[in-house]
Amino acid sequence: MPAPDPTIRRHDGFYLRLGIGAGLVRSRVESPAPLGDLSARGGGVAIDLALGGTVADGLVIGGGIYTVAINNVSWSGDNVPGDQDGETGSIGLLGVMVDYYPDARGGFHVLGSLGIGVLGYERDSSTDLPPEDWNGGGGGAMFGVGYEAWIGDQWSLGGVARVLLVSGTLRGEGTDDEMDATGFAPALLLVATHH
Repeated sequence: MPAPDPTIRRHDGFYLRLGIGAGLVRSRVESPAPLGDLSARGGGVAIDLALGGTVADGLVIGGGIYTVAINNVSWSGDNVPGDQDGETGSIGLLGVMVDYYPDARGGFHVLGSLGIGVLGYERDSSTDLPPEDWNGGGGGAMFGVGYEAWIGDQWSLGGVARVLLVSGTLRGEGTDDEMDATGFAPALLLVATHH
């Protein structure tokens, strides 16, 4: 009887992870007068795409894209009467990624990423919140934990809970106003991993 292939159902070699799920976004924007500081919140679709390679037993290094697209932004602030509905928004990260499986044949793993963070909000003509399209970015990070079960020799399926953090500057599309902004986005995703 031939010996089993040691690379089967083991987290080694090439790594590809695809994920989709749901996320929430909360952000703060230090906008100019008369609006003043604003808070934005909403939920929508979360997406992950990561590529990499295994550099040590169970340790993956690569790159990833992590996003949450907000379907309907809700704005509030000291100078905003109540909560005001807005248009769409997004938060994202393009970064260097690390994913670690303590047991290279097991499903539990922890992951993180550091890189370029982006934030954006589309103008709502009915409320003027924001008064123009706001886009920009700065630095960002992602932290997560997950578990996967093998569904094939190299494929596993499972879930990831992760948090995106972004801090940077937004710019108005027409006025070039610059505003400090931060964003926080927890998400739960269904993921498929080839490893």
